[in-house]
Amino acid sequence: MEKLKSSKRFLFLSSIVIVLGVTFATVFKDTLGIAGIVFIVSGGVLFFTGIRRRNQENNQNIH
Repeated sequence: MEKLKSSKRFLFLSSIVIVLGVTFATVFKDTLGIAGIVFIVSGGVLFFTGIRRRNQENNQNIH
């Protein structure tokens, strides 16, 4: 099986973390609502990291 590029790994992980955050924030809003918000923010950070790495990989391929 082929190993995913670093940027795709971060983008995939970010989508999973964001979905978990939305689930926690809506379904468990009384108990884990704050944890859901933290998961959403963490997923956003991972998403931006994945986009940045993808841009860096594209720039390296151009030069």
